Parts: sequence; structure tokens; C-alpha cells
Amino acid sequence: MGTTTTRPISAPQISFINSLMDQREVPVELAAEIVATMDSWTTRQASAAIDVLKSLSYKARTPKADAVAEDDLADEPGIYEIDGTVYQIKANRSKTNVYVMKLVDTEYVYVGAVYKAKLTKAHRITVERAIELSGLIGQCIRCSRVLTAEKSVRQAMGPVCIKKI
Repeated sequence: MGTTTTRPISAPQISFINSLMDQREVPVELAAEIVATMDSWTTRQASAAIDVLKSLSYKARTPKADAVAEDDLADEPGIYEIDGTVYQIKANRSKTNVYVMKLVDTEYVYVGAVYKAKLTKAHRITVERAIELSGLIGQCIRCSRVLTAEKSVRQAMGPVCIKKI
């Protein structure tokens, strides 16, 4: 008959047990026992402990500090600004969804979905700020066109875009 060998707990098992203890609702007594005795376990004992930990329920998720509520996300076309970076939300062709463009130098570059940019309704800029930004870059902040009409140059924005800010 063959002999049975016992192997000590492996490093991957220790790592997995620790991650399970972080993720699961582990009773205090069980956690204390695991921490106190784990170094002397065999691989079979570690497997048994892993099975027990996997059967426990997950800890409740806590929202991240920088998470934005779905209702607060910017979801309508317009110009938005976060920490000096200007974004434009545009509607897709079928007007069923929106996407974000980021102002880089004097052109808008595609960013993607609104949630990736963390744009909220509070980040929408005012008409005065839009005029200020248009004056700084030397073209319309909304449509990126160079202003040529005398009145548009004076007010730093065209008559159509100023109504849509």
C-alpha cells in the first residue's frame, strides 16, 4: 500500500485565504482561529478552510468616495468643465445616447461614455464661461469654428452657439 504524504500549506493557498477573509463576512472567532493556526496547516486543511470561507456571504459593498450617483451624471448635450479641462457632450446621430468629446488644444477628441469622464450636471459651464473660453482659444468653444463675423468675434461666440450653451 502507498504511503500518504502531508504537505504544508502553500503560498497561493495563504494568499487566497487572506483574500477570501477580506471579501467575506467572517465571524470574529473563525477569523482569529484561522490567523492563529494557518501557518501549521496542511494543504488539505487549507482546502477545507477555503471551502468554508467560500460558503460565507460577501461583505456589503460600500460606495467609493469619488463615485457619482447615476442621477447626477451629465446626460444632456452641452459644454462642461472639470479642473480646467473642457468637455463637450454630444448626442449620437439617432439621438438615443450621448458621448463625450474632450478639448485638446483647439479640437475636440473622442473620450467615450459620460461615466468615464465623471461629468456631472454641476460641471456644465455658463454662457459667460463659454464666451471666456472661446476668447482664450480664438474660436467657438461649442463648434470649434474660427469666428469671422465682426459681431461673433466681439462676443467671442456665434449667434447659434450662444443660444445652445
